[in-house]
Amino acid sequence: MVPNIPRISYIRSFKIGSRKKITVLSNFQKVSSVDNPRVNGSSLMRSAFETKGLDAEIIDVLLESCTASTRKQYSCALNKWLKFCSEHNLSPYTAHVNVILRFLNRLYMDGASYSSLNTMRSALSLVLPSVDSFQVGAHPLVVRYLKAVGKLRPPVPRYKSVWDVSLLLNLFRSWPSNENLSLKQLSHKTVALLAILSGQRVQTLSLIELEQVVVNGSVMNILIPHAVKTSKPGVTQPSIVLAKYSLDTNLCPVEAVTCYINLTREIRKGKSLFVSYEYPYKNVGSQTISRWLKTVLKDAGIDTTIFTSHSYRHASTSKAFACGVGIDIIFDSAGWMHESKVFGKYYNCKINSRCDYSDTLLKG
Repeated sequence: MVPNIPRISYIRSFKIGSRKKITVLSNFQKVSSVDNPRVNGSSLMRSAFETKGLDAEIIDVLLESCTASTRKQYSCALNKWLKFCSEHNLSPYTAHVNVILRFLNRLYMDGASYSSLNTMRSALSLVLPSVDSFQVGAHPLVVRYLKAVGKLRPPVPRYKSVWDVSLLLNLFRSWPSNENLSLKQLSHKTVALLAILSGQRVQTLSLIELEQVVVNGSVMNILIPHAVKTSKPGVTQPSIVLAKYSLDTNLCPVEAVTCYINLTREIRKGKSLFVSYEYPYKNVGSQTISRWLKTVLKDAGIDTTIFTSHSYRHASTSKAFACGVGIDIIFDSAGWMHESKVFGKYYNCKINSRCDYSDTLLKG
């Protein structure tokens, strides 16, 4: 049931350029149908700005305040909001706080996590006008509701333990030298070594450009020029610093990247470091790189029904911490702010070492 709602105080219609006429309803109103049945979560973000009478060029800039991955995440969340509004015959562009709480509570009762509800709160704040002079996400009742959910269903780390980096390193030790690998194998190995030895996100690896890869003596520096998840004014763009590993060239990230660049030189058509190993050899994005990383996990005997490509970040930083690497160095390498609590809460996992216990008994 939807609570009693105020009567419509006014309805105002207008056109924006050549776009369709948009009807704006004041405060919170019940309507005969969702304003545009073809609206989805992605277009809702734009049309919500259009209802404010903003120019298309300004809306284009405003939407860039969110990264592409954030917009995709918000789009999925807002599709649920649209479905809720359609079921209750409501406008998705304005809502009473009681309706917002009913919607969040329905998601909670359906099993939504604190993180999912927090994403929904942010998405609704983007498309809905202020409620009781508060932005939706900052409304005291919404804040209190999310605080309660955080206690009732506290966020937990995705992994309680994580695979040992040595499993992948041993796999690469068993492979032929870089020059004797197929382009497919070298692609998988290179991106996996970068993921392990930098602790960076898959998104960051997908944004590496060839011209930003610079070798200076025994050190390779890779600057990430594009915006990433943590990019904002005043924050330094992430960079990856890798040193040559002379004890075993099969595990050397500098050797792997250099060999990969040479092997793809003739087929490369864009600026991106990583390209498809199949014709027409286009630049690859984060989804393709994620698949490559999961393939390597599977080749190393790691259960990919449990561990995703993002587990590289957990495995890398957890192993570094277990080996005594300073916390500031880990934060710098992985791209976390020094005051961040993310590593301690979600990434510092116990490392699964399947043979340590039995080896100790056998050697005793």
